[in-house]
Amino acid sequence: MTSFEISRSKHKISLKKRILESWQWWLLLLPGLVYLIIFNYIPMGGVVIAFNNYRSSRGIFASKWVGFDNFVRFFQYPDMLKLIFNTLSITLLNLAMFPIPICFALILNEVRNQKLKKTVQMLTYIPHFLSEVVVCSLVILFLNKENGVITDVLCGLGMERKNLLGVPEAFPWIYSLMGECQGFGWSSILYISALAGVPQENVEAATIDGANRFQIIRHINIPAILPTIIITFILKLGGLMNVGYSKIYLLQNSLNLPSSRVISTYVYEIGLIAGQYSYSTAITLTNKSGYKEKYDNSVDAYYRLNRYYAWINNLTTVRISMLYCTAEESERITDIQSVLDSYIRENFAKFVTGGRSLDEFDAYQEELKQLGIEELLDIYQRGYEPYIDSVFN
Repeated sequence: MTSFEISRSKHKISLKKRILESWQWWLLLLPGLVYLIIFNYIPMGGVVIAFNNYRSSRGIFASKWVGFDNFVRFFQYPDMLKLIFNTLSITLLNLAMFPIPICFALILNEVRNQKLKKTVQMLTYIPHFLSEVVVCSLVILFLNKENGVITDVLCGLGMERKNLLGVPEAFPWIYSLMGECQGFGWSSILYISALAGVPQENVEAATIDGANRFQIIRHINIPAILPTIIITFILKLGGLMNVGYSKIYLLQNSLNLPSSRVISTYVYEIGLIAGQYSYSTAITLTNKSGYKEKYDNSVDAYYRLNRYYAWINNLTTVRISMLYCTAEESERITDIQSVLDSYIRENFAKFVTGGRSLDEFDAYQEELKQLGIEELLDIYQRGYEPYIDSVFN
């Protein structure tokens, strides 16, 4: 055995000894490692459904293999570029607000009153722990057209009173500012901790040399936390195409839909609501996908029809029946909706689970017409113009 092999053998033994000597640390690491394997690595096997025509009755591996058809389908989807644009418009705005917690940490670091400093820290941390539903509900209340606090302030400044959540161009700003107001205090913790490690001797030396507070921040504090800023910025860039669907979905309505429909909400709609698991998995993997032309056209038309009906049902009918319809029309709306609601839910389940063939989709649309969906749309159309006037004026 050569001297090199002997030294390698000794190194292996010493490594084992070191592991045994610090077994307590490895034991502490074990729960996190097990969690990572169970919830991050094992589920990766499920991405195979992106290449299948997945059916729950057949299982993952028994479903028909379709290759890259799901990915091609998303490439051919007419609104693909719009979804990507909407996603980037929100994430780039979030990225532009990246310096806010850094500036907050630098300002807070200059506060000499420790009691005031701790109070401000605590007050800015609290929003982070609020539920997304609570935060979005507060935003909706504050932006209410009639008596919202922010709306009243903007009107006091001379701006026109309007439903800001109904303005598509304003949605990315509302979403980004809401997220930043909720999280900037919590995000500043990392920078406050980094600033705590700045050597006070450097600050004292700069003060003796005549540097003011701005010069100390520029030449001492910022360079000291620059490595932390770079790392967090790189991590932020890694999520440039990822924006959570939950808050967007809570703030979404038919008026801001042109700006609020992003990739994540589309995946939620097409995957969990429409039950197209293979297609939604393919979008999640690469944000690009496709499917067989007939299946694509049928299911997309079916989904859009139901979404359009749901839009009328949820957002407009109440206003029309209360403000613009006669008593007979309001009663007719209620009758048609009660029939359509149960019928759509029943057939939606049949189409998703395969209980009803997609070849019957045209017949299904005719059945909806017979049940009065066109009559419902006619009543809606008669109240369209006064409804729009009530929203925008």
